[in-house]
Parts: sequence; structure tokens; C-alpha cells
Amino acid sequence: AEEMDIPFQYTVISGGGTDAGQMHLTRDGVPSVAITVPVRYLHSHTSVIHEDDYLNTVKLVTELVKRLDSETVEKIRSYE
Repeated sequence: AEEMDIPFQYTVISGGGTDAGQMHLTRDGVPSVAITVPVRYLHSHTSVIHEDDYLNTVKLVTELVKRLDSETVEKIRSYE
């Protein structure tokens, strides 16, 4: 995000979780990343996000996918 000048908010969530929290423990480990969008009323029928947060998340995920080649994934898997 910083390299691409994409605004972001960094936080560590003390409760809850995502599917990535379990996926990285599967078998020998599955490289996982959790990118979330700031949201109000997450577990309700009326969740609300800011459009800029959504659009910036799309930009970030697009750049991440462009940069993930097999060599990069292997480095992540082997903790290099």
C-alpha cells in the first residue's frame, strides 16, 4: 500500500477472526493474507463501508495479485 500510495489503516484485531486464521495452519501451512475493509455494523443486515475504502482495497488486492508469482509465494512459505 505504501509503495503504491494507497491509503490504509493498520490495526490488530484482538477478537474475532477470518478464515485466513485457520487456513495458514492447514497441513504444512498455506500462505494467507487477510485484507479487510473498515466496516460498521459488520454482522447486521445494514453493514456500512466508505466507498473510498472499498476502491482502495480493490487497488491493493489488484497490486498484490500482480506481484505474487511462484517465487514470491515460495519465499513466504519458507519464511525467507
